Parts: sequence; structure tokens; C-alpha cells
Amino acid sequence: MTRRMNQYGEWKPVAQKEGKVGEENQDAPRDLSYGLQVSLNHHQSVQHMARHFGYGHLPPELREVSKQFAELGQYLVDHMRSGPELTEALRKLWESKNSAVLHAGFLEGLRKPSDHS
Repeated sequence: MTRRMNQYGEWKPVAQKEGKVGEENQDAPRDLSYGLQVSLNHHQSVQHMARHFGYGHLPPELREVSKQFAELGQYLVDHMRSGPELTEALRKLWESKNSAVLHAGFLEGLRKPSDHS
């Protein structure tokens, strides 16, 4: 079973097709705007990191930047076994996403360098 966090911070089940790991939803586009879709077989630290990849709350100018990181994060979750290395990969990807979105916000004039927190 796979689940993902919705916009209210609640974990909800997501229907999956039968098949091998990594093939379950490859032919259907996924809505990752509220976080990654994570199997319950993954460690809770992976499940925790998955919610940080949502981009539905961002302005349209920044969604496309964040979406690219979410898609890569989903690929990692789909194709790797759970473990400390996967959690660390997701954490570093999340940090990179934050930097890229912050920089894109500066470029778009949405934020000034003194606005970051």
C-alpha cells in the first residue's frame, strides 16, 4: 500500500497497480503537489521526508522549480530500498530544492535577499 500526505497534513492511501517495485504507477502522471507517494514499507524517516517535497503552496513561478526536485525524489523512493542512505539522499535533495526555490524567488523578484529566514 502507498500513501501520501494531503494538503491538510493527513496521510491518505493511494491506489496502486499490481507489478514490481518501481513499476506501480510509471504510466500515469502523479500529483506530487502535496508530497511524494511513499509505500508503507519504507522506514518512517523516509515517510517523514516525503512530505517536504510538496509544492502546491508555492506561487506558480516557483512550482516548476520545486516540481523537478519532487519528481526526482519520487524516482528515488520508487527505485531504492528504505535505509539511512535513502533518507540522507532525500534530506540533501530537499536542502537543494530549498536553495533552488529561494534563488528562483530572488530571480523572479518575489523575495529580496534580506527576506530569507
